[in-house]
Amino acid sequence: MIEYQRLTLIRTERSNTHDGPATSNVGAVVLSQTGFYPLEQYQGQVFRWSETEAAVRFRARPGDLSIRVKCLPVRSLSDRINLRFYLDGKPVPNRAISYEAGGFEIQLVVPQSGTATLGWLCRAFPATGDPRRLGLPILSLELIAQHSDAAAGFG
Repeated sequence: MIEYQRLTLIRTERSNTHDGPATSNVGAVVLSQTGFYPLEQYQGQVFRWSETEAAVRFRARPGDLSIRVKCLPVRSLSDRINLRFYLDGKPVPNRAISYEAGGFEIQLVVPQSGTATLGWLCRAFPATGDPRRLGLPILSLELIAQHSDAAAGFG
């Protein structure tokens, strides 16, 4: 029964073009995502909580790529949440991550295969009356190829 419910949820999310904080364009495409809760609203803004461990698999042209993540301002993105990013299982260097108001930008190099997975870990956000292991409150995630003005993402 649990497996059936999980597969039904995945099928529903894949058929919904507004299924999460993702956007897409020519040259970069989000292939899959894991570790995200269903869409919800807060003060009129649609967002999606990640779990404390989450990942987005994407395809883009090999080479330099920026990923911009915009978050709902309900939790601090400071070091206290112990946020760590990984590209294909390897830590992303701190120098490749810039924090800005309401989010951050990560500079990556897409491997020759053109497919990569950005993952992250963080401390859980304690929300009163909510037993979920809440990670990042994501409004949007945008993939931006450095060699063009085109952008892709989810959101």
